[in-house]
Amino acid sequence: MKIKGFLHIHSNFSDGELSLKEIKERAKKMKGSFVFLSDHLEFFDSSQKMKRFLEECEKLSEDDFLMIPGFEISPKNNFHILLYNINRPIPCALTVDNLKDFHVKENELLILAHGSSYFKKPLPEFLKRKIHGVEVWNARYDSLLAPNLNSFKYLDDSKIPLIGLDAHNALSFKNFYVQMEVEELKINYIIENLKKRNFKVGTRYMILDFKNLSFSFFQKFCFKIVNFSFFFLRGFLSFFGSKISYPLKLKRFFHKIF
Repeated sequence: MKIKGFLHIHSNFSDGELSLKEIKERAKKMKGSFVFLSDHLEFFDSSQKMKRFLEECEKLSEDDFLMIPGFEISPKNNFHILLYNINRPIPCALTVDNLKDFHVKENELLILAHGSSYFKKPLPEFLKRKIHGVEVWNARYDSLLAPNLNSFKYLDDSKIPLIGLDAHNALSFKNFYVQMEVEELKINYIIENLKKRNFKVGTRYMILDFKNLSFSFFQKFCFKIVNFSFFFLRGFLSFFGSKISYPLKLKRFFHKIF
């Protein structure tokens, strides 16, 4: 069966605006079969809140839809790490540094978030060994029209090249998804396909096969032009957004196109 899902979603358990139920409804409306949540770990100041989060994800999962819990470790001025498919309570005080001692269970994933945002910052050796993949295309930091090639510097043949919506509200929940073939809708099949790169990435503009990541010179040139335009326009709108209140329609148009 062919399925598609959305990755890197924040709910109102952390700094997102949508509830878990609203995220599920939105994903199903967009023909999604699963979502990977990544709520900021620092918002879980108690084990009880984490327990409620995990229980609600399990409750909302059905035969035709999986609500897959996860967290994001997001320290200031450091690498952000996504912990996907975490179905167990973990220390609320977990940081990037003490990930060295964090035991990752089978079918759990540690992903470097939004790789293009770190410029030329070197990845620590323990993270190189620990992470399973890199978010090489992020809908918040990169254009929806093309991936940012700067993200690929943290990638090697053993790592999974993933994408992420980084969605915090309804406006940022876009049609940006992974698509794959599975025997049935089970998390172990999804994780297996991700690890083997047996999936495609879809946007409203294109579908890319992430099994073999090789781009022609012309594609790379186009990607760079697109991302330069994206950063220029985003910077322009951010600057004037702090000076004036431009129409919501303009914001929606920018989010829809880029």
